[in-house]
Amino acid sequence: MDGGESWQTLSRTLPNDSIRGIVLHQTGIFVGTGNGIYRMKEGERRWRAVNAGLRDLSIQTLILSSQGVLYAGTSAGIFRSRDVGSHWENVSEGLGTYTKNPQPYR
Repeated sequence: MDGGESWQTLSRTLPNDSIRGIVLHQTGIFVGTGNGIYRMKEGERRWRAVNAGLRDLSIQTLILSSQGVLYAGTSAGIFRSRDVGSHWENVSEGLGTYTKNPQPYR
């Protein structure tokens, strides 16, 4: 709150402190962790899990589009939430899939 001169703990109630993304939204703060996505609403001091629809809770990245849509990158693909994290849908179609033993190109 002072331009980075000092820091305060917001909350130590997350089940995983491996923070991989922080998104500010008009409704509060979202964090992507190694154990899912959590939201703290404005004026609250408690994190709530918002993971419905995610196939992998190990979040690698978390962003907010200019239209207010959240996107999360996981090892299981890219997921999108149009309802402030209440539901996530896989939008990875067409990106290809990971295979442990890929076939060489011919």
